[in-house]
Amino acid sequence: MEKNKMLYPAWRAFKDNFLLLPAGLCFLYFFMSISYNSIYVAQIWIWLVAGGFFLCLYLWKRFQPETLAAHKWYRVIRITLRSVFLAFTAFFLVMECFIVANLFPSEDGDLDYIIILGAK
Repeated sequence: MEKNKMLYPAWRAFKDNFLLLPAGLCFLYFFMSISYNSIYVAQIWIWLVAGGFFLCLYLWKRFQPETLAAHKWYRVIRITLRSVFLAFTAFFLVMECFIVANLFPSEDGDLDYIIILGAK
């Protein structure tokens, strides 16, 4: 029992601040991509938007008044946001499964040329 009491504050701190982890990783990836490529790559901006999204969710969760959580519309918004997040995660996982499944061609054809997209 003593061990659980010692671990609880650390778990509580992690649980209260877990949204800072994906926000920080998104911002870190954004700045690393800028330093490696350049700021003019169009797809890099999604990481800045995703980091801002997670940061806004953290701030919303951290600083919301307790009376706000009691309203019915707040529960509807929370359930809607969770549903959208789960749908996006499921879509992402299905697309990644398709990509990994077709990563290696099943037959070794006699090709005259190869087109490599995004190779600059």
